[in-house]
Amino acid sequence: MKNLKALQDLLENAPFSVAIRETKNHILTYYNKKAAEVRPNIKNDLGKALFETHPEQKKVLSPILNNVYKNEENYTLKDLAVEYKNERDGGEGTHYFDVVYAPIKNQGKKSTGVIAIGFDVTEKHNSQLLIKSQKENLEKIVKQRTFELVEMLNKEMRLNEEKSNFVSFASHEFRTPLATILTSISLIEEHVNNGNNEKAIKHINRIKRTVGNTVELLNDFLALDQLSHGHTKINYECVNLFEIVDVILKDVKHQLKEGQKFNYTYTGKKEVTTDKKIVRNIILNLLTNAIKYSSEGKPIHISVNSDENISITIKDEGIGIPDDEQEKVFQRFFRANNVTSIQGTGLGLNIVKMYVELLD
Repeated sequence: MKNLKALQDLLENAPFSVAIRETKNHILTYYNKKAAEVRPNIKNDLGKALFETHPEQKKVLSPILNNVYKNEENYTLKDLAVEYKNERDGGEGTHYFDVVYAPIKNQGKKSTGVIAIGFDVTEKHNSQLLIKSQKENLEKIVKQRTFELVEMLNKEMRLNEEKSNFVSFASHEFRTPLATILTSISLIEEHVNNGNNEKAIKHINRIKRTVGNTVELLNDFLALDQLSHGHTKINYECVNLFEIVDVILKDVKHQLKEGQKFNYTYTGKKEVTTDKKIVRNIILNLLTNAIKYSSEGKPIHISVNSDENISITIKDEGIGIPDDEQEKVFQRFFRANNVTSIQGTGLGLNIVKMYVELLD
């Protein structure tokens, strides 16, 4: 009896929860202080079947308890969540328990019930959750940083490629017009000495066109540099768009090839709010492209509408762009396969695109 009393005292004051349920209906017949601390309302369950008072636990616990009761096998349930409320200090929240279920046997070694011993593993559970959360956050940081490094590397590779393309392109594009100018000067001297002024004038005009093309090339490089480094500032003001377009058409008229002409229409209000310099550069780029890639005798159609937004349409009847290359037209230094014999930078439409995006 003395040993039994000592065992009862040990269970009653144990630092872990103890509950005994008897018969196959799992009727609660005993619980210790720790079990009452974890579940203050357990006193209301005394003498009642488990699934009568807690039907929500039947799906999880019924197969476990039946197996322990019938087959007399121990079972450990990990991380059982229990809503916890301590009546003494008012603490509450969800606690997690590892619960060991073991059969209780009578003297005839037959199962009469199940004893449940619960060990509070909340700190361990929360530590594991914290470690898992920190690991996931670290993986996200590493993934994001890796992505940023790859992007930086790709950007650096693109810049190096563009620099290489620029050096190769510029050396060729500047060498060609300079060679043309030198050749024309030599021919002019020869024709002047021979008194053939008509041929001399022809080469003088050739020099003028070459210088014009070189200035255009330099302007493209300057515009590209300013746009790429964010140095192009927008200056919105009220301007006469009709007058701007009219002046541009007069300025580039001397570039028209034999038989080429402008078909020009303007509708809408003349006064608009925009950046005069940027709009002028957009129209100039598109017009010079249309002239350059159109044959002699082909018209160039210009349509401007300013009723609400500014809409500028420039259409030529030139060689066009192959269907399989049209998606590349705004790429820097891109030139279609069918224009290799025509001098150009491959920058015009890329610059136009960046100008339009600035105004958008």
